[in-house]
Amino acid sequence: LPLLIGIDSRISQNLRWAYWIFFGNMVLRAIAELWMMYVSHNWHPYWGISHDVFSAFLILALLFQTQPKTELDKNIDLNFKVAGLMFFIEICFAWYMLNNVTSDGGPVYFVPGDGQYFGILAITWVVVIALTIQQFFLYKKWLN
Repeated sequence: LPLLIGIDSRISQNLRWAYWIFFGNMVLRAIAELWMMYVSHNWHPYWGISHDVFSAFLILALLFQTQPKTELDKNIDLNFKVAGLMFFIEICFAWYMLNNVTSDGGPVYFVPGDGQYFGILAITWVVVIALTIQQFFLYKKWLN
């Protein structure tokens, strides 16, 4: 989504630039995290939490550089704020995993799907569904 917003000329230049910066941040995260998980095998939830904190504050800093003027800009700006909030939610999930999920078979990257973790998995689904609904509303406003 940040890439598509970044190339939409109907959106203000400052807001598009903020999404480009955010997109670059996430590309770098993907490269580093995938390398750490599958090549060097030194990934730890603290790395993810650290990047989540950085990303949330990056979004906050970038929001100070934007001045949404049109209705479309306001919707895109709201989406950016939701993305920032999402990182704080992800921090909570990672913290839960760090403190409640262990494995004798190596590092744990995801909460297992067994009954012991039903509560956190149910909360995860509620958050995913809420974020998906928010994205559908954004798409409707953005594409019309």
